[in-house]
Amino acid sequence: MKGYLFSGVVLAALISSHATAATTVRFAHHYEPTHPGHTCLAQPMAESINAANVGLDVKVFTNGQLGTPQELVEQLAIGEAQLTVAAASDLGAFYKPISVMDVAYFFDDYDAIMQFAGSDVGKQMYADVVKTANIRIVGTWLYGTRHLTANRPVRNTAEMAGLKIRTPGAAIMMSNIQAMGGSATPMAFGEVYLGLQQGTIDAQENPLPTIQNMKFYEQQKYLMLTSHLVMPSFTLVSEFFWKTLNDEQRAAVEKAAVETAAAITGCIQSEEKAILDQWRSDKTIEIIEVDIDAFRAKTIEHYSSKPDASWGDVYKKHMGVAN
Repeated sequence: MKGYLFSGVVLAALISSHATAATTVRFAHHYEPTHPGHTCLAQPMAESINAANVGLDVKVFTNGQLGTPQELVEQLAIGEAQLTVAAASDLGAFYKPISVMDVAYFFDDYDAIMQFAGSDVGKQMYADVVKTANIRIVGTWLYGTRHLTANRPVRNTAEMAGLKIRTPGAAIMMSNIQAMGGSATPMAFGEVYLGLQQGTIDAQENPLPTIQNMKFYEQQKYLMLTSHLVMPSFTLVSEFFWKTLNDEQRAAVEKAAVETAAAITGCIQSEEKAILDQWRSDKTIEIIEVDIDAFRAKTIEHYSSKPDASWGDVYKKHMGVAN
């Protein structure tokens, strides 16, 4: 009887030990808890990995609690964090050629993003990100289509002159605005609302779900449908962390990343349409149609005449620009 009890105690201890042995994984991002980046990607991905019961316990941190997108990418690169999401421009600080995916008017739609990602050039870029930055791209998805808001209407490139437009701090994001004719003003994401309110900046550019979630429309009179950046985003894993995972764990992470990348793309597309329909109906903000062809032509001229050494050839080939 004593042997049976002892074995039972040992077995219970072993089970308890196994149950609490899961590795804690931090999935940090800068989105509000109501943003699709959280509701359609980060939280469902964490739940999927946890439900796979492969010894990983993913905890999600929202609102930039653990850093800005750029800081989180750096944390992945040096092995201090495990999971995050970021744009091509954020990754560009560690592998510059991938910044081309955030050049204005480079993509027309999400299908074009995925075609590029699946091309030989795209696959090589993704592989080089691992080698150069110690970061693995496990999911590619649609962050949204970026548009301009301001307190005066902007219908063409000439009317961009003198407009102080907030951009993320990444060089390519500032360059896009300059290529379109505006004045780029880098500013932290969390400071944008106050900057608009106080007049530090005149305008900002973001996808519709972000404009809605951050209530930028409260401080802006006009929405210009520039569609200047059909913007991809990536689900990222630190390669240092990836190397500690077994095959079963890697499979669970990859499966969750691919499924949620598809899910958030659908969420973003549906939400963008719903927001635009609502704003047209209730006049939340005045919507301005712009000369998109003129904006596109101006940016192509800008980037073709001043090609970046690290991605200029890729840009010209993709855009059909003669050397």
